[in-house]
Amino acid sequence: MKKALYVVMILALLSIAMPVYANNQALDLSLTSDEDMNQNIKVQISSLQAQYKQGDTVQLEAYVKNGDDAAYGINPTLTIVDEYGYEVYTGQWSDNEIGTDGKITDIMKLAADVVLGKYTVTLQAMTEKAVKSFTVVEHSGDPDPDPGNPSNPGNGGGGNGGNEDKPNNKSNKNKKDDHVTVITNKELKEALKNAKDDEYVSLELHQASKNQLTWELKMDASLFGDVQEQGKALKMHSDGWSITLPNTILQSLSMEKGEICFEVQRSEPPKGDQYSTWLSQQFSYNVKVIDGNKNTAITSFTDKVMLEIELNEEVQDNRKASAFYYNEETKEWEYYGGVITGDSMTFYSDHFSSFAVMEKDKKFDDMKDHWAADSVEVLAARTIISGMPNGQFEPESSVTRAQFTTMLARALMLKSNENISTFQDVNQDFWAANQIEAAYREGIINGYSEGQFAPDEWITREQMAVMAMNAFGYRGGEVFALGYQDVTYSDADMISDYALQSIASASQLGILQGDANQRFMPQEQATRAQAATVLTLLLQKLGEF
Repeated sequence: MKKALYVVMILALLSIAMPVYANNQALDLSLTSDEDMNQNIKVQISSLQAQYKQGDTVQLEAYVKNGDDAAYGINPTLTIVDEYGYEVYTGQWSDNEIGTDGKITDIMKLAADVVLGKYTVTLQAMTEKAVKSFTVVEHSGDPDPDPGNPSNPGNGGGGNGGNEDKPNNKSNKNKKDDHVTVITNKELKEALKNAKDDEYVSLELHQASKNQLTWELKMDASLFGDVQEQGKALKMHSDGWSITLPNTILQSLSMEKGEICFEVQRSEPPKGDQYSTWLSQQFSYNVKVIDGNKNTAITSFTDKVMLEIELNEEVQDNRKASAFYYNEETKEWEYYGGVITGDSMTFYSDHFSSFAVMEKDKKFDDMKDHWAADSVEVLAARTIISGMPNGQFEPESSVTRAQFTTMLARALMLKSNENISTFQDVNQDFWAANQIEAAYREGIINGYSEGQFAPDEWITREQMAVMAMNAFGYRGGEVFALGYQDVTYSDADMISDYALQSIASASQLGILQGDANQRFMPQEQATRAQAATVLTLLLQKLGEF
């Protein structure tokens, strides 16, 4: 794990082995509900001082138990939040990182210039929490006035220790103010002047130190209208990140009353799994309107914002690297696309969240030396497809219409419409109902007559071609106006009229091809390997990699 900028978190695993069972010892494999298990879960933070100095080492011990035993299978999470509400660290433990007595330990090395103030530490397992806090005070560099009394590190004599908080609070306030950039009318006019021949106006946020973790930009709402009237975009940037607001969003912001405040926080991403490597730090973005004493968060935009994140690790395969965002509802990192250009990842979003760049290298045993192995691995890295419950990919198995629609929805990052179902044979509780509805809304699927979609039917090659080309057109790809004369397959007479142009266009683009005998086999069932290849080529043609 790379050094954090607020704190350096080094996971110290206990030298306690997982329990070993004798061959003749029966294991209790009975299932326990989450509700029953949660009733027995106990979490405790057992060692944490109330105060530390900049540069100190913090040793933390905690316990996660299920009754009197260690709690496994719940992935306890540790978070640290500063007094401004910024989450500066998140860590999670797997079963092999928890001792047999439920004990876990962390060693935290505070940076020499860590921001002063109060930090709240929360250990959570399922719904159970343990919360403690500590305060970081300024390290003056002077010798300890009472080295013989380590429990009194710096208060000195004379009973005057209570006054020590005052300069710390002042120092912390100044530290926070160093992270704020206020753009006035004069400064914006200068930026507009400098951007005369550019597509966007550039605003560089103040960089107080190389280890800076937070930035804020404040600007009167009306000033966004000044940029919008020039027909330009607005780019805010600093060390490791940039946000570019299109003209449409500037217009919306200019209609607000008060001040617009953009906040950016940098932190270390959580530990990845065995297949994942984080290529960047985590950046969390927020924007709010400040009108007097009223703060109103803006949770979504009318258009998409362009985000750039600088990479700090070497990329092995650009196609397997993507931006991911943290879904607060599911508590999971989800695929968000993006393109690597130079040493940064560029992607677009219509909302703010926490983002980071990850590269995955997922392989399947039954794909070794398979002709579609590369395509399968690229899509698995982007979490667009996954393996079967047995851990295999099963490339020659067929694909249902619901399964391929779900793959397309994930690849295109379509927004799901919950509790809506257009098709009579797709119930709202059907596993792919949201993805099917989203694809229908964007014109990627149409279904059969009489409001039927037939989600569990095997998809044919010609149906797959139509859906793929509809997706290509939805994302702005040029669909050729081709006809029957442009289809050269020997079995062209087997192609349905509705699929003819899609097959001709897909073939010309190289997304779909026939076999060695120039047969397209339009009515045959598509395999999982073929579906993965079509999706990979589609993303490539759309410029995703």
